[in-house]
Parts: sequence; structure tokens; C-alpha cells
Amino acid sequence: CVTKWSWTKLPVLVLLGFLVVDMASMLICDVWQRWRPIDKVMIFHHVVLLGLFATAYTCDVGLWFGSAMGINELSTPCVNMFWYLRDTGQKDSKVFMINGILLLALFFLCRVVYIPYNYYHFWALDSCKTSSNEEYHRLAWVINFAYVAMYSLNLMWFAKLVTGAVKTLRKEKGPDE
Repeated sequence: CVTKWSWTKLPVLVLLGFLVVDMASMLICDVWQRWRPIDKVMIFHHVVLLGLFATAYTCDVGLWFGSAMGINELSTPCVNMFWYLRDTGQKDSKVFMINGILLLALFFLCRVVYIPYNYYHFWALDSCKTSSNEEYHRLAWVINFAYVAMYSLNLMWFAKLVTGAVKTLRKEKGPDE
């Protein structure tokens, strides 16, 4: 549970950098330029993660678990490709369909399946409350809440992905089939 100066700090710093850049992109593109509708849930997600990972880094709390959650981001390239294909009018292309299938599979494995697996390991260590790092005594409830909140958001997004996939497949088959 205590990492001190291990390799696990690097992925957290990379993730913090990514979140700052992605948040700036949303604020510029969505809020300031109004190129896309404002996704308040996504902005909330980024603000919460920035706070959590900054706290984790400075207090040396949950860094291994946070670094391991980087696996969630393996689905992000497919999300970005989805937006690109959608916004460039390629929703009827074969590439869009392949990307959609890959997105569903990666999102399911890297988020819906992996988050509870990762959380189980944190829970199995009694939320690291027996750690020599006293911060766990204060912050264990925050980490537990963060797992529940992030998993809930990911389940909501996965439901949207499945709904969109079903809608697309029904449209592909046509009303007579």
C-alpha cells in the first residue's frame, strides 16, 4: 500500500497530465468554442479524477491501485476514433462498425470487468488501513467512494454504448428483417 518513490508514481503523473490536457480540450472545444455539446458528466469525471489522483500522488495513497486503473484507458483510442468517425460523417462505414465492436469489447474488459477486479484487491487489503502510511486511515473512505463513483459512471457509459450499438445494428438490418 505504501509506494514511496516506486515506478507507480510515473503512471499517475502521466494520467494527471492527460487529464489536464483533455480537460483543457473540453473547456476550449465544448465550453468556449461550442463545437460540441457540453458533456457535464465528463467534465465532472475529470475534475474528480484530477482531485483524486493529485491527492493520491501527494499523500502516497492508493498509487498502485490508481496506476493499475490506467488499464481503463486502453479503450480511449477507440472512443476518440468513434468521435472522429461520427463527426466526419463516417457512421455508415465498415471502419465505424469495426471500431464500435472493438470499443465495446475493450470498454467491457478494461472497465466493466477490470474495475471490480482492481477494487477487490484494495478491499482484500482492508483498504490499506493497516499500512504504515497514516493517510490511509483518513482517506480510505475517499478511495472506496471513488471506486463506486467511477464504476457507476463507467456502467452508465457502457449502457449508452450498448444502447447505441443495438440501435446501429437494428438500423443495419432494416425494418423488414
